[in-house]
Amino acid sequence: METTLGQRLDILLKNKKMSQKQLADMLGVDPSAITQFKKDNSKPALSTSQEICKIFNVNLEWFLTGEGEEGKKSNYTIHIDENTHNNIAEPNIKNVAVPYSEDFIELPYISIPAQASFLDMFQDETNFGAFNTYRVYKLDPALEKKGAIIIEVSGDSMEPQLKDRSKVLAVPVAQGDWIYQSGSVYALAYANQFVIKRISNNNQFNKTLTLTSDNPTGGRFVIPVNDIRGMWKIIKIIDSNVE
Repeated sequence: METTLGQRLDILLKNKKMSQKQLADMLGVDPSAITQFKKDNSKPALSTSQEICKIFNVNLEWFLTGEGEEGKKSNYTIHIDENTHNNIAEPNIKNVAVPYSEDFIELPYISIPAQASFLDMFQDETNFGAFNTYRVYKLDPALEKKGAIIIEVSGDSMEPQLKDRSKVLAVPVAQGDWIYQSGSVYALAYANQFVIKRISNNNQFNKTLTLTSDNPTGGRFVIPVNDIRGMWKIIKIIDSNVE
C-alpha cells in the first residue's frame, strides 16, 4: 500500500509510542512543524529527514519515497548540488528522487520559531535549504517568482485580514524600491525585528516608512529605510483558521 511521507511519520510515532512534542524537542523544532509534516502540508529539510531516520532507526529511502525496506539500512547517500539543488549521482551511490507533483510546489517556510534565525540567514538564498518547506498548489504565477517564501503570521496586529498563525505567500522587494512602497502589507526585517505591517506612508525626503497595524490596538511607527535588512510583499493568504 502506497503511503505519503506524513503517513510514514505517523506510523513511526505510533510504533515507538512517541508524542509529536517529544520528536519536536529531539529535532529542535516547534511541535507545529511535526503537525505540518504529518498532514503533508510541508516536508522536512533533508537534514531533518536524516535525523528522523536516525531517531527511529529506519531507511532514509523508505522514509522519503516509500520504497525499499523500512528497517533495512540503505547503502546510498543523497547528494545535493549547491548550484542546481538537484539530486546528483556518484559512483556506487543510488540517486533517489523525492516525489514530485507538477500541481504543487515546495517553498521555504518561515515559521514563527524560525523567524529569529531567518534574520541572519535570508541574505543568502542558499541558506533557505536549512528551513522546512511548505507545499502549496501551483495556481498563481507568483509562486514561480524567484525568492517566494511562505511566512507564518505571529500575533493579531494585522487582524481581521491576517489572523495569528495564518500562512501567507510573500515575494521579495528589490532594495532600490523599498522607499517607494506604500499601501500594501509587507514582511520586514529591520534592526533585530521581523514584522508584518502595512506601509501606510513613505517619506522620500527623510527616507522613512510608516508601518501601521490593521488592528487599531496595534498602533503605528516610523522606521528609517536604512535600518531595513529585507522586505517581502504579502500577496496571498495560503492558509488561515476560521473562527
